[in-house]
Amino acid sequence: LTPDQAKQMYTIQLRKQRNLSEIESLKTTDPAKYNAKIASIQNGTTGSIKRLLKNKDQQKLFQQTQAEVRKLKAQKRKELVSKGASKVEIDAALNLIYAE
Repeated sequence: LTPDQAKQMYTIQLRKQRNLSEIESLKTTDPAKYNAKIASIQNGTTGSIKRLLKNKDQQKLFQQTQAEVRKLKAQKRKELVSKGASKVEIDAALNLIYAE
């Protein structure tokens, strides 16, 4: 990352941490809502990072990483569905598979 990109990335990470801390109480009180909000935060963060990357090599690496995450999530979802896991359990497990 360039110095300017590093500053922007720091801001993105601060926002992500702030958002995560705001929903922490939902973890025990409403797991389904917590999982939905985690997924939303992750999508927002990856979207912000994607817009930040200007260099073709940066974009290519980011796309490769996201493709790998999608594969891992698909495998995990298939595994958990075959075991009869609930939607909340599946969502919680998929939220753990995340990369920026």
